[in-house]
Amino acid sequence: MSTTNQRTESPGDDHPSIDASNEEERPNVADNIQSPSTSTCLVPVVNDVNSSISEVPQEQPKNLQELLRLSTMLQSRYNEGESDSSSRPSTTNSDREDFLRNALANLSIDVVSNLQEQLHILSEITDGNQPITNLERYENTFDRIIDHVYNIDMANVFYQIGGMKVIVPLLRHPVELIRWRAASIISECCQNNPYCKSHSLSDDLFSLLMNMALNNPDSNCQFKAISAISAIVGDNPEGIKQFKKHNGLKIVNHGLNSGNEKMIVKTAFLIMALCNTDPSMKDELLQIPIVENLLTLIRLTDTLSAEHLLGALLALIRNNEDAIKQCLRKELGVYAYLKQSISLTSNDESFQEYVTHANEFVQILSDYIASNEDMDVSTPEQSK
Repeated sequence: MSTTNQRTESPGDDHPSIDASNEEERPNVADNIQSPSTSTCLVPVVNDVNSSISEVPQEQPKNLQELLRLSTMLQSRYNEGESDSSSRPSTTNSDREDFLRNALANLSIDVVSNLQEQLHILSEITDGNQPITNLERYENTFDRIIDHVYNIDMANVFYQIGGMKVIVPLLRHPVELIRWRAASIISECCQNNPYCKSHSLSDDLFSLLMNMALNNPDSNCQFKAISAISAIVGDNPEGIKQFKKHNGLKIVNHGLNSGNEKMIVKTAFLIMALCNTDPSMKDELLQIPIVENLLTLIRLTDTLSAEHLLGALLALIRNNEDAIKQCLRKELGVYAYLKQSISLTSNDESFQEYVTHANEFVQILSDYIASNEDMDVSTPEQSK
């Protein structure tokens, strides 16, 4: 099983900030690392390939990202040593590769055993009946799991060893932090991961996530539930079927009207996931006042967040005449608003994504107007 399989993540997923900058590419780990399913953790043992390479840090790598950082540091130190010809003989590329390979081969991480240990800890509280006297212990357990399932292969392993049998009951736990942490694990595992998506389609799971998104009084629980649903349905037609079955449009309306900026932005990403996965969802979304809601929020929201709302609306109008017509309703003044917005922000690099979306949006509207020359897209004020 390869450990190099990494993901991109949707902005806003499982992070306290709503900084939804462009998707972050997760680093690749060296191909010659032992498979985590058969190896085990801990302090690196570095063979003495060249005596000048020393002072290898003794902290234990807790996950694949730390392993990558360590391997990069070792390579850097090796290169620095190589440049000093007075202290050591010159070496070949093969020497450096052998050194790094030996270092990485000894960085064994028993991910499976560690995940099983964390699941055993969480299994203590799955029935939700016993009082929790040490909440920090369980928070740390969730953190350790997140550290591992950030990697796609490890997320798959987590599902294969029965992780969901422990996590799903925790969505019912009376402690809010336990509930949203459990939803966060599901969101992380399913992010761009077809295997985990396909094993996250049970009625029980969707019902729990839907209920959490709609009815939980804690906004963090709602946000994490929407994150998990968005991760499951993205590029997953079977997930869309479950979304429809459980009347998922309720959470779209709820999220956009929540007044919570994090939740609004996450709902925008859910809309994009729905439209891009199943274009027929556009017609269903148009049955709720989604165009008016998104346009109102775009006008009221800081432009750095508005770019994601505009991205959602853009996903809705692509190749959808009904959505285009709604956006061109005279009283909304969308065309004029976007043209003005572009002129105000086009020279500011921080608004580059917003301007890109706005330009595409205007082009789609312009093309439609050009093919329907009798349309009047001026605002009521402009018509006077």
